[in-house]
Amino acid sequence: MLEGVSHRRRAALVAAVLTLTAIAVLVVFIAPVGAHKKKIRSPGTLSLATQTYKLSDVDQNQRLTVSCPGSLKPYGGGMLTTPPPGSDGQGVYPNSYERLGQQHGYHITATLINPGGGPVASRNATLQVLCGKKIGKLTPPHKIANFAPGAGAKTIIAKCPGNRTLIGGGYQRSNGTTDGGVVVTESHRISDKSWKVVAHNIGGFPGQAVSIGYCVQSAKALITEVSASVTVPTRDSATAVTPPCPAGRQLDFGGFSAPSTGEIRFMGAGINDGGTWSATGYNTGAPATLTAYAYCLRA
Repeated sequence: MLEGVSHRRRAALVAAVLTLTAIAVLVVFIAPVGAHKKKIRSPGTLSLATQTYKLSDVDQNQRLTVSCPGSLKPYGGGMLTTPPPGSDGQGVYPNSYERLGQQHGYHITATLINPGGGPVASRNATLQVLCGKKIGKLTPPHKIANFAPGAGAKTIIAKCPGNRTLIGGGYQRSNGTTDGGVVVTESHRISDKSWKVVAHNIGGFPGQAVSIGYCVQSAKALITEVSASVTVPTRDSATAVTPPCPAGRQLDFGGFSAPSTGEIRFMGAGINDGGTWSATGYNTGAPATLTAYAYCLRA
């Protein structure tokens, strides 16, 4: 009788141990799944950092960079120049608009162009970067296009992989000068996952253009768009200025578009007081439209 009870107790104890072991294994199996789940974090209120450079030499590329302070991470950026482009088209063309992930900043390669060939007026170029807390792991897909001298417009689309979505984008490697090289006429979002760049070669020498998307893992879109357009008169410059972002959102990146036929030369875009985004262009042809796009991230 006592031996039967002992056997029953041992069996119950073994069953309890096996049950606890199974639960422990299940917990160990499930825990890493939760631990590796990607989470979009709030960037906090984005702040603006700037660095001003002087450009005096025509058709000489100058590398401009600006860094975020402390431990803040870079988002989008821009460039505003003074004085603005002249009636002869003299001004600053940006050959890139790109985020510097490792250096925690923003980069533009700028070139002073002088289509009219007149006396050169130095320009001050103020490089800008928006800085905030890390939103999550960022993936920057690149799409490259090559251009022979005089090659017509090509559309270059960078697409976020997998379940990632854009927070912004940009371009790099164009090598435009006053009358040669690759010039970009569009750089903006076309879907929640795709960033579009359009470029052409105005002659003289070959080159490249690269479309860049900046993507984070998310099941839903993270940015909304506001835009504004302006008609640029013949042989003159004009600036399109967007409205500010809607309540609860803040500017994090910007873009622009002009006709792919190239009559409008892009002359920079940047962040203004009040959280608006502006894009400037100079037009050598019939009146044409320039559009500025601001992308707004939840604050």
